[in-house]
Amino acid sequence: MLCLVSHHPPIVAQYIEGNAGWASWQDFSMSSKFRGKYLQIIPLGIAHLKFGKNGNHYSWRKVSTTAHNMIVGKLWLDNHGEMEIINHKTGDKCCLKFIPYSYFSRETPKKILIVAVYSDF
Repeated sequence: MLCLVSHHPPIVAQYIEGNAGWASWQDFSMSSKFRGKYLQIIPLGIAHLKFGKNGNHYSWRKVSTTAHNMIVGKLWLDNHGEMEIINHKTGDKCCLKFIPYSYFSRETPKKILIVAVYSDF
């Protein structure tokens, strides 16, 4: 089920159940910035995924996406920001850091740093 709660700003509520016993739900909204050459989309809201058989319940927030070369040039997307995935049953966490592309950096483009934190330690 998907429901458009508001048109301006766009706000969506979603709920899905799978035949295998899982469920997913989220509330989604966004803000955006247009700076001529690029459009930045900043998602707001939390996504959830719960598996019925083992009871694991995960939640996370989405990272920002920037669409580059909106006017001239080849259009390309870049995800950037930090995402923390939490298992509410066990307390385990996974932190993902999406490194933004930079013309001035020698870093590998589209790099993601991952840190997993287990609740047992």
